[in-house]
Amino acid sequence: MVREVELTIINGQELPPDAEHVLQNFYEAQRAKCERERPRARIGTARWKKQELYLKEESLERAKTASRQHLIRQRLLFLRPEQLSEIIALQTHLLWLDLEDASLAAEDRRSEDRFTGPDEAVCEQLILDAPRELFVVDGQEFDFASEAQGLGVELDGNRLELMKQQFCDRVVAALRHTLENAPLALLRAVTCTLSQSGLAHLEQACSLLVAVSGGEQQVRFELRGPGGADLDTWEVELFVRKVGFQQCIIYTPTPKDEDCSPRPCLSASFFEKSCRIRYSVLTPEKLQVDVLSIHRDQQLLDAKGRSLLGPSGSCFDCLPRISARLCAACSALRRIAQRVRLRAVRASRAVPRRALALARHRLSPAKGCEREARCASDSESESEEEEEPSAAAESASEAEEEEEESEEDDEEEEERRAAEAAAAKREERRRKEEEEEARRKAAELAKRKEARPKTEAKKKEEPKKEKKSKSKDKEAKREKSSKAERRKEKEEEEARRRQERRQEKKKEAERLAREAEERRREKEEEEEKEKEKEKEKEKEKEKEKEKEKEKEKEKEKEKRKDKDRRDRSRDKDRERERKGRDRRDGRDRDRSKAKSQEKKRERSRPKENGRDKRERESHATARSVTPPPPRHQPPPLPEDSAFPPPLPTSSMEAAKGPGRPDGSALTFAKPTPGAGKPKVPFELSSDSDSEDSSEEVLPRAKRKQKNEEPPGQRVSRISRHDKVKAACMEDDL
Repeated sequence: MVREVELTIINGQELPPDAEHVLQNFYEAQRAKCERERPRARIGTARWKKQELYLKEESLERAKTASRQHLIRQRLLFLRPEQLSEIIALQTHLLWLDLEDASLAAEDRRSEDRFTGPDEAVCEQLILDAPRELFVVDGQEFDFASEAQGLGVELDGNRLELMKQQFCDRVVAALRHTLENAPLALLRAVTCTLSQSGLAHLEQACSLLVAVSGGEQQVRFELRGPGGADLDTWEVELFVRKVGFQQCIIYTPTPKDEDCSPRPCLSASFFEKSCRIRYSVLTPEKLQVDVLSIHRDQQLLDAKGRSLLGPSGSCFDCLPRISARLCAACSALRRIAQRVRLRAVRASRAVPRRALALARHRLSPAKGCEREARCASDSESESEEEEEPSAAAESASEAEEEEEESEEDDEEEEERRAAEAAAAKREERRRKEEEEEARRKAAELAKRKEARPKTEAKKKEEPKKEKKSKSKDKEAKREKSSKAERRKEKEEEEARRRQERRQEKKKEAERLAREAEERRREKEEEEEKEKEKEKEKEKEKEKEKEKEKEKEKEKEKEKRKDKDRRDRSRDKDRERERKGRDRRDGRDRDRSKAKSQEKKRERSRPKENGRDKRERESHATARSVTPPPPRHQPPPLPEDSAFPPPLPTSSMEAAKGPGRPDGSALTFAKPTPGAGKPKVPFELSSDSDSEDSSEEVLPRAKRKQKNEEPPGQRVSRISRHDKVKAACMEDDL
């Protein structure tokens, strides 16, 4: 019966009220969280893109539809609200997003997972975690720790890294072989789930979080390939168990009761979680992920052996909800049957009114058992208390349903009145029948008394028995009448309560409609404000762009000016350098010319020295006009003769003396002075080193060096002989 009612709801793509309530609460909580964290998120990041899923209406409705379809496929009818919330969080909030991101480009993904390999199909986190975890791929185990212990030798760093790399390659090869026929997006999603990313999703989805200090952790990833008729389905199982820890921090779902301080634990404490996930390939472009189950088991004991989590729930906690659903299903089916049979009775015109009243009476809830009515009323009250409409569309549909219910209630009231009249008639008929039965019994008793003699004692007891029987009959009648009255009162009370509930529902629907209208207006105002802010931002951006353009133009002008300034300075520098080169070239030419002249002078200096010596000797001999007595003055030389006579070239002749064979000094006659002012004789110092010279020989003047020349003035280097010669020429003039 419950299955048929649930199937009716499922075929209409609707969830039960409590499941819909849990789904709406989960997404409202996620949206509120994203709105709080939105100002702190950076634009364009994975976190920003993930928040847009809950802040945009279109994507939010798409996520809700995916969650509903998942719950409908799995028929999750008898789970507690926290279990439903965990499954919704793991399926839609985490795995469904990863499956969608697997087919997107890296810049459009809402997670920070990266993929490696030639086709970028393997999650990098799996490569990093593989040596630390236990993998079971299609029945084959991969455990790096056991393999390293089996070697029994100490491994150096390079060999250990090489073994880790080989182990990762074998794990990836096994995964690729199992997922050989799967699309690339499915391989990415499965490798993400078989890593620490999948365990983080499981921790995030669970309502109870436990952070432990120390201890050991056992992690197991299992992938089962397709088998049997399901050739396009793969199952993934994640398992984590933490044992041997000494302290823990418990994060409860209710922040008010949360205590973040570490608590000491016994060594017998443990905490484990596991989940089963199924991936399916519907079409090459369409993939599907379903969370089959989430299992959580923990034993957290304090130092005294008491549980840190308080009394834990059991499997009997869901019995009230199951009973409420059963009663609701029974009442729903009863109402459906009533409507169908009443329509059939009304359709037949040949049925008299009495038969119609009897049919209504038989189908009325007053004729049914009290327990069913009580269960139906309790289930209706519980469902009404748990059901909270979440949108204006639902409130409008509920208002229409309430109008239909009011019409149905009016019809039921008429039917109830007809049934009450029929019941009163039946009660009178039953009373008459009972009276007739009593008379018949009395007559039979009288006949028996007459036919059989009785003792006086028996005769005395018979009236007492009759009185007792009569009193019992009267009490039974009173009880029946009181029951009927109580039933009527109860029905009236239920009708009054239903009327009050309908009125409250109507008021609540009106209030929700007003609140929805106010929220819509506030949202429109906020959108308008945001649009205005965006326009202002765009204007500011345009102004900033114009300012930047002006700054760029000014910079271009400054650049051109700087370029012109640099060009002018470069031209000036080039001109200055050219002039400097010209001056240097001129100085170099002058120096080279002076050097060449100096070389010529150096080459001609021996000749000039000889000539100067001869001139000095001739001047020295020419001072004394009258030769000494032992010597005779030679006659004057003719004009054609050479002056001065050539010096002897042989060493023997030089040893005897210059000019003569006998070694005497040559004397020259002074030329005859011309007419005019007598000339003052000019005394010349002799440069000869002969023993006959008694005069003091002056030292030769030192030539000025190049660095001793005055700046800015070029001094000609003239030999002493030229200076003397120039002085003699001046004297001659």
